[in-house]
Amino acid sequence: MSSRRTDSFLRFNYYDGMDELTSETDGLDSTWSKTMASQATYQLTSISAQTNGTQVSCQIVKNGEVVDQQQAVGRFTVVTCSAA
Repeated sequence: MSSRRTDSFLRFNYYDGMDELTSETDGLDSTWSKTMASQATYQLTSISAQTNGTQVSCQIVKNGEVVDQQQAVGRFTVVTCSAA
């Protein structure tokens, strides 16, 4: 999972490798990414990102293939990518 933005991030929410909801809010930069190996029987992959800038995007890559990619534009915008 990864995300890009034009200004600083406010928050990332994502499901980890065991389908637990996790949030990160400190020390986030424009090239934030997270690599995970799942042990879950059914992997739920989802990420939401919010920026205090005007543009944010997200991308989920599974086994080298982009399975979801989204972009949002607007002040304090939020973007969500998900895959199963």
